[in-house]
Amino acid sequence: MVGFENEKQEQEVWNSLKQKYIPFKFSYVGKAALAFDEVMCTDSYNKATKSSNDEYLKIFLDNSNINSIADIGSGNGDNSARFIERLLQAELSISNYFCCDFSDSLSELCINKLENKYQFINFKQILWDIETEKNDFLLNHINNEKALIVFLGNTIGNVIDVDTVLKNIYTSARIGDKFILEVSIRNTSLNSAEVLEDYNNPFVFKMFAEVLHMTGINTDKGNYKLYYDDVREAIIGDFEFSEDITLLYKSEELTFHKGDIINSCISRRLDKSVIENYLKSADWLIDNIIENENGTVALFFCNKC
Repeated sequence: MVGFENEKQEQEVWNSLKQKYIPFKFSYVGKAALAFDEVMCTDSYNKATKSSNDEYLKIFLDNSNINSIADIGSGNGDNSARFIERLLQAELSISNYFCCDFSDSLSELCINKLENKYQFINFKQILWDIETEKNDFLLNHINNEKALIVFLGNTIGNVIDVDTVLKNIYTSARIGDKFILEVSIRNTSLNSAEVLEDYNNPFVFKMFAEVLHMTGINTDKGNYKLYYDDVREAIIGDFEFSEDITLLYKSEELTFHKGDIINSCISRRLDKSVIENYLKSADWLIDNIIENENGTVALFFCNKC
């Protein structure tokens, strides 16, 4: 195991490998984070994950006295910068911007990009694995100010337990805080091949390949396949071994045989109604839902009351 950011990540990946699975969130750490930076520059990624409706954004935040943003899964900062531009175009002021991510590599990249571009905003890095950790960061870092929490660029599509994550965000928020969820939704007019097309680029495999390399797996010893799983409503990446291989971690051995497959859920596209039910289950009060013109991305505007 070489290239992960800490022992906790190494142990989680090792435990997952035993189940022949790697959570795709580890494609955002170490060298894989740099590959993700390349993915975000592709037209297919932008098409699949970006929404548009700045008119309602202004209505939603008008007279809210919010000038602090908590960006969950801020990644490399590209989605954050895009959102900041939308806030500025809507003539909404921002004083503090909290970049929250479990990847130290991406967090540093994010902060560096944003600080160079928006020197009038105070940026702060918060390491938080939202899937495994509860965190009262809003109480700890934002004092008594109301905050807008954002989850951008279909980051939630990489989450395994959506219900728990949305509840964790709700628990961390205070009465009066607001939440915007940007998510790629399932467009029933598109077939599986059309959905897959948005993710079928070499940079996506490069992200997955970098994680495999960090575990000690040589990607020359197998074959990679990307496909859409109708049952899981997800883009899945499979790596099939072409020969036997044994890994070693802390004196523990793990052997994969020829024909064995390790897979990773690259992204999910859920029905809009499913996301809506998740939010209601987490007690978020939905103010509005707005889709982009292609019906592929939706913005959920929510309040904590």
